[in-house]
Amino acid sequence: MFHVVQTAVAEAAVLSDPDAREFYIARLDRIALGEGVQVLAFGIMDTHVHLVLWVPRSLPTFMRRIGTSFAAYYNRKHGRRGRVFGRVYWCTVIRTDEQLLLTIRYVLRNPVSGGICSLEELTRLPNRTNLPILLGRPHALARDASDTLALFGATPEVARSALLELLALGTGDFDPDKYEKPKGSFRDMSRSSAALRAAFDVEFARKERIRAGWTLERVALYVCEGVGCSVEDLLSGTRRPPVSGARSAFGYLAHVELGATLVAIAKWLGVGSSAVHKGLARGGTLAASLSLSLSREAQRGSGAGREAS
Repeated sequence: MFHVVQTAVAEAAVLSDPDAREFYIARLDRIALGEGVQVLAFGIMDTHVHLVLWVPRSLPTFMRRIGTSFAAYYNRKHGRRGRVFGRVYWCTVIRTDEQLLLTIRYVLRNPVSGGICSLEELTRLPNRTNLPILLGRPHALARDASDTLALFGATPEVARSALLELLALGTGDFDPDKYEKPKGSFRDMSRSSAALRAAFDVEFARKERIRAGWTLERVALYVCEGVGCSVEDLLSGTRRPPVSGARSAFGYLAHVELGATLVAIAKWLGVGSSAVHKGLARGGTLAASLSLSLSREAQRGSGAGREAS
């Protein structure tokens, strides 16, 4: 299982046109059907596409076919030549059910996190994600949504309720003064109920950190103290090893432990979102080696508070 990100050359807005998105989705559907690929989720932004895929054979061949097909369409329509998507796509292997559910959530919420629409609007937009298909809304594609829904519940009704509840746990939809940890959706869960419960726990922990005052600025200060550099160094763009490592660790903690989107992190750093993508694995390794963890820091802080009292 893979989470794949396909980005346009120079991060051009090649998918800002609804017709272009419709073509991409139709071609994705056709090629996936022909190669036996399961598309569990997709999220289309103006400059890039997120995919959650199960691929029985060759992922590079599958992605190359999609890229070549879309480039032929786009170049013909705009009277241009050459590549439309970059030669190299970003991907990571999804190894656990919990990671799979959180990745599906991230991909489906991408247009909301990117400021394109609200979550309620997203449920009706047919060419941004496959959420309308998952919710049983009429759609041009006759794609079977049962594989994705089975991850969230034993019946379509239960699965859709749990999926929407998990999607609603986004920063923009979160009121820390009113929110309570969900309970009702866990009745009659599927075989992945433990993973779904864990996914809710991860999202709730992220929102607890936001409630505790963690921001991108605070994460940056925390990382810089641990690595031994300044926030000014972090924002300078220098590639010196200590600073570039701190930048990767910052991206990892902000994304994985705080739940910030890659676009938001990239904007704060003044870099492209693809650069943040590429640094996640390295950032996770460095954070672990330096024992940098927002949850561990929060526990340390609460422990110090108890001692002081």
